[in-house]
Amino acid sequence: PIIRQAAAASDSALLIVLTSVMVVAFLCAPTLSRIVGSFLKQLFRSRREAMPGEKTFGERLVVVMALVQTLVFEALAIYCARGAAEMPPLASLAGLTVLTSGLFFVQFAGYRLVGYAFTSTEETHLWQSAFLLTQASLGFLLIIPAMGALFYPQLLVPFLIAAGAVYVACRIPLYIREFRIFYSSPASLFYFFLYLCTLEIVPLIALWALSGIFDTLFC
Repeated sequence: PIIRQAAAASDSALLIVLTSVMVVAFLCAPTLSRIVGSFLKQLFRSRREAMPGEKTFGERLVVVMALVQTLVFEALAIYCARGAAEMPPLASLAGLTVLTSGLFFVQFAGYRLVGYAFTSTEETHLWQSAFLLTQASLGFLLIIPAMGALFYPQLLVPFLIAAGAVYVACRIPLYIREFRIFYSSPASLFYFFLYLCTLEIVPLIALWALSGIFDTLFC
């Protein structure tokens, strides 16, 4: 006889962690929705208009908690995509969360470096604020696709496609903000294309390539 592998969806520790993250994030949802709503309203206004986003410590804390949810559910989607049912679910999720957190900080640092080199401090701050708000919103939209992939593995592909669509949809406002900041002439489109390849596509490829290492990081 061999040890029966329990389904990840029935792992009580994993479900407690996911539920706790969701409960905390949903308590922060009203404040975050107000901040994101203000951001979307002024998205097409003057590109030098101040970002209406997080200004107080409480608002910054709300964004941080929403970002934690995003990183956890991104890791859950990767865990389901890898089909790593033989790995301890909670330990594997922890390792993949370290990976998604690393991707987040690499992109954030990259935005800061590019902004320092090509634009003003004010516009770099607008760019970073847009990135944080779009990423914070992503976690709420990833809940259904990621949880669906966990509980209904037979529908894994449709749920992962939905997760990818949600990810792209949340990046569109960020790309609009970036384009309004960096576009100055037709030649600047070439640099914008290089930016997309360097800070958007390459990290995603690295994320998938390294996921096999990080899902065993704590196992």
